[in-house]
Amino acid sequence: AQLLIAAGRTLDDLGLTQENIRLRQHSLQARITMMPGKGEVLDVYEEPTGEGVRCDTAGWYTGFKPNQMYDPLVGKLICSAEGNTIESFEKARQLMLQSLENFNIQGVANNIDAVERIVTHPEFIANDVNTSFLADNPELLDPSKAKNPQATEHGTAKRLYSEEKITFELTPPMTGNILEVKKQAGDEVDVGDVVVVLSAMKIETEMVSPVKGIVKDMNCKAGEQVSGDTIVAVLEGHEEIQIDSTTVAAGAPRGL
Repeated sequence: AQLLIAAGRTLDDLGLTQENIRLRQHSLQARITMMPGKGEVLDVYEEPTGEGVRCDTAGWYTGFKPNQMYDPLVGKLICSAEGNTIESFEKARQLMLQSLENFNIQGVANNIDAVERIVTHPEFIANDVNTSFLADNPELLDPSKAKNPQATEHGTAKRLYSEEKITFELTPPMTGNILEVKKQAGDEVDVGDVVVVLSAMKIETEMVSPVKGIVKDMNCKAGEQVSGDTIVAVLEGHEEIQIDSTTVAAGAPRGL
């Protein structure tokens, strides 16, 4: 129909009027993509199959090495269930969950776990989402952005650091280009401060400091291509000590 319309036909010519269009099923589509992380070769690649399951992919296979300088899309996973009811939506959602579980990608970081978190979110289950859904729930894409478990009614718990000073070599999670260098040798850094921004597979990845200390060496500049074993920066400092939030709450002083 798209080709015929491009050639000059109209919707009426093709009988595609509104009264002839019927909703027949619920379909959910998930875009499965590579993500920044260690690994560049597919150790295992197995697509899900079955009734109502469709994979539009680029023919990946076990042993394949994706080119990480291009689009990170692995493919589109579409799961469908007959009907236009709440029950058919739930059936399609359950089929998506099962298909994600059966989509076996090993050796290359991917977003399957993030899609699973989205599909199991209460608002998604209730089919009550809009275009701000991911902006309102950033932890679905990045669990580190979840609400701080150390926050209490008395405020945020004080950050504690190890006494031992360590040296940390910052390396990219994958091959890419240095987009921006945020820190220079001699600069102070805290845990979570962005040191370098990497561009790989059309995705910007912030490489952050795991220590509170200083940048000893900066070995890259904007525009350079780096691989997963390139030491882009050397940091020296103290690691943050993770403490039990329940202990913090129990030991918090109370006003008189």
